Amino acid sequence: MSWKVSEATLADVPAITTIYSHDESTPFLELCLGSLNVLALNYNQAARIADSLQDPEQAWFVTRDERNKIVGFAEWQLPKDEADSGEQVAEELVNPGVIPGFEFKN
Repeated sequence: MSWKVSEATLADVPAITTIYSHDESTPFLELCLGSLNVLALNYNQAARIADSLQDPEQAWFVTRDERNKIVGFAEWQLPKDEADSGEQVAEELVNPGVIPGFEFKN
């Protein structure tokens, strides 16, 4: 079995939303929230996912099976106040002693 990972696009939103909604319908959530309206959940999540796909601070990836069907996804986002610039990251890699809150010992 071969799996392909690629960056997600807006065309992938419906498949991501479907996978997401299957994950949300758990007995625990139904106990807490009552019955879930999957159509309402999908509508709200599709809009959120489409917005975040266009956010440069976030990265979305999809996994496709051998039939090119999306079977999984991943989302990464740095907290806004912790997002480092490229210069900060480069400086920390070269000189780890400059990382705030980190004491470098040889």
